[in-house]
Amino acid sequence: MKWRQRVLPVDELNRRAAEEETKKVGRLYRAYLNGDSAADDWVVSADAIGARMDVKACLPGTGRNVEKWKQDGHTVLNVGELLRPALISLENAAEVSADRAEDLIFAADSDEMVTLLRVRYDGTPEAGETIAASDSAYDTLYRVRAGDVVISHINAVRGAVAVIPEGLDGLVATKECTVCRPREGYHPYLIWQMLRTPDARADLLLSSTGMGRTRVVWGIVSNLQLPVPSEEVGKATVDAIQQARDLERQARQLYESAGASIAASGRRSGTRSAP
Repeated sequence: MKWRQRVLPVDELNRRAAEEETKKVGRLYRAYLNGDSAADDWVVSADAIGARMDVKACLPGTGRNVEKWKQDGHTVLNVGELLRPALISLENAAEVSADRAEDLIFAADSDEMVTLLRVRYDGTPEAGETIAASDSAYDTLYRVRAGDVVISHINAVRGAVAVIPEGLDGLVATKECTVCRPREGYHPYLIWQMLRTPDARADLLLSSTGMGRTRVVWGIVSNLQLPVPSEEVGKATVDAIQQARDLERQARQLYESAGASIAASGRRSGTRSAP
């Protein structure tokens, strides 16, 4: 392993934080040995680690806010009642809704050039690498359509859930994603926002599997319970997101226009004859 040689200002802050944490752990352990109640919040019962001995097994269970949401008058629904899978991979078999059969690509049999979809942690979809479908490491690829909600199995717990815009229609996702369509009455932006809330991501993390304990599949996501906002709040949320997307698009266009102007100016200057 190659260690970083350069010292950064944050290194001192991290060192101090580590020292404080070490002291705190020591104090709490001594409190535990002495039967001091100060350690009670950090004591793990034996039955909490009977199945698996990792930290997540000792954290609060999923759905801890459901009763409170209901008491506050919210309708609580499973994600499966908000979204329906359009393209979904279960182990090695592909399940495809009847109206999306043409969007399934069997990679080994296809030399079509396809552009892969990437979903960033901030929930932004973007075009990735363009490859021949047959060069993919996956047996199947799924063509996404505008309005799809794409959920990353690997990084949904970090916010990697996206709504596909018109400009990215036709990109392809791998079987490490579930591609969904909103059920009637629910806007994709509203569901996108709900899936990326801290409560939703915490419950997904608590339910996740895999080496890093962060992997979720549709079976996990579909059972996630979420409070559905009122029609008024839902509309305001969607309007705000659409306005933000419009402003982001305008900002990109302005940056591109500014860059093109500078490039054009440089070309004109370069062709000018010397006096």
